[in-house]
Amino acid sequence: MNVPRQALLMLAYLYNCRQPMPQKDLAAFLWPGDLQAAGANLRSALLRLASATPKSSRLLISGVATSLALNFDALRCDLDAVENASGVARLGALADALAEVATALELNPLAPDYYYWTAAGASYFLGEYTEALAYLDRMRDPGPASRLAAASWAMQGDLAKAASWRAKGVRVAPRPQAFMSVRRSFIRVEQF
Repeated sequence: MNVPRQALLMLAYLYNCRQPMPQKDLAAFLWPGDLQAAGANLRSALLRLASATPKSSRLLISGVATSLALNFDALRCDLDAVENASGVARLGALADALAEVATALELNPLAPDYYYWTAAGASYFLGEYTEALAYLDRMRDPGPASRLAAASWAMQGDLAKAASWRAKGVRVAPRPQAFMSVRRSFIRVEQF
């Protein structure tokens, strides 16, 4: 979507609020200072956002005369997919959780490392150790997940690589907890 940075910030802010926001408050937040100029900037941002949205899709922002809200039915968000993955995994449906993370990775090609860590954890607990390592390889900094990499290599029978990754894990976190959480994720990393 080719829209101004402030329009993207507006989407993020409305996403986080999850409730209608008075237009004048939103304008003042995004463009502090002159309220009249802020209102004009808000109208301009809304028009540019509407023109950047495909005509066949639903409007991203709905509103009445004085308030605006994000239309969650018209939005697919990678954060929602990762949160859904964590919840689904807690119910024991790891394959479904992995599908949710795959959706998040499709929606966000510049995904943060914990998306890959979450996918690697789901793959590990499904017994798919090669896939777990492939997800870990996509992390920008796999150091925090080195114990998961060590466990995956050990489960594949490569104890030399497992020992190497475990040593990296000790350097990254010399006193690990028995259970580590990645953004309220379901991943359990066991010491060995």
